[in-house]
Amino acid sequence: MEAEGEHWRRCTFYTNKALGLATAAVYVNATTIDASLAHISTLVTYVKRAFNEYLLRKIWMDAKTRKNAEKKLEEMIEKVVYPSYIINNTFLTDFYTNVS
Repeated sequence: MEAEGEHWRRCTFYTNKALGLATAAVYVNATTIDASLAHISTLVTYVKRAFNEYLLRKIWMDAKTRKNAEKKLEEMIEKVVYPSYIINNTFLTDFYTNVS
């Protein structure tokens, strides 16, 4: 038997499981501050730049290994706060088209 007042946990779990992107969009729209996002994005850029400079100073790396490491760093996906498509209403509408 479920404890008194615990129904919301089950409801939240199944809602998130079925409509995860939609519930995430509601959360992001309610809590995100644009200045924080810009600050974090800048910070990630600085970290990537510092790491790249660190790689360039490693004498134990041959040219091919260094080039591969630089390429990998350039291709790194920056996952900062939330994916931008999550607040795109057109994307969400299309994504949930078949949900009745």
